[in-house]
Amino acid sequence: MKVTCNIATFPKREQSLKTMLPSVLSQFDEVRVYFNKYHKVPQWAKDMGVKGTVGQDLTDNGKFFFLHTIEDHEYYFTCDDDLIYPNDYVRRTLSALKDYGGVITHHGRKLRGARKKYYGAHKVYHCLTNQPDTTKLDVCGTGVSAFDTREFYPKGIAFDERRKMTDLLLSLDAVHFGVDITTIPHKGSWIKHIENPVSIHAECVRNDEHQAAIANEIYRLRYED
Repeated sequence: MKVTCNIATFPKREQSLKTMLPSVLSQFDEVRVYFNKYHKVPQWAKDMGVKGTVGQDLTDNGKFFFLHTIEDHEYYFTCDDDLIYPNDYVRRTLSALKDYGGVITHHGRKLRGARKKYYGAHKVYHCLTNQPDTTKLDVCGTGVSAFDTREFYPKGIAFDERRKMTDLLLSLDAVHFGVDITTIPHKGSWIKHIENPVSIHAECVRNDEHQAAIANEIYRLRYED
């Protein structure tokens, strides 16, 4: 099946996107970018072979816009514009996806209970640090996740009114679809980060009421119902 990379970006992250794209272009059959707040797809992106789309500002939900456009099933990877992906990223992730099914992620959280703050209260499995074990998680990181659309098709996320929380929206859909979220071992230097002055984490970490509400719902559905 086709293997695709799906990214959402906005103008303040343009240089970051230019830096990260070479790490994924040769690994995927198609690289798609949803350009939030752009009037048109930049020519440089077309020249690199990117399939770009502009439209309303979907924030990071734009990673899932392309689920509305595909004509056949595929391995759907969601990536971030501030990460450098290793050259065996797709191979290792696809292998895990075929072994475990559901959602494969390299970043996420194991929820420690309900009615807690989202940031700081749960166990984090970070894509930038050493992770020695294969582990089932409750929340995935959509910058480093993949799924097979034959098994899991979370089409509603792109236009969900809840924005800047795709990790939780995808994880909530995983509960409803009855699929697991699995993280696999990796070295701390495997994925690299590009520093940026603007990030969703920095924006939301001080006020995570909405994130906590979805995390609480995920916990309730997985462990209490």
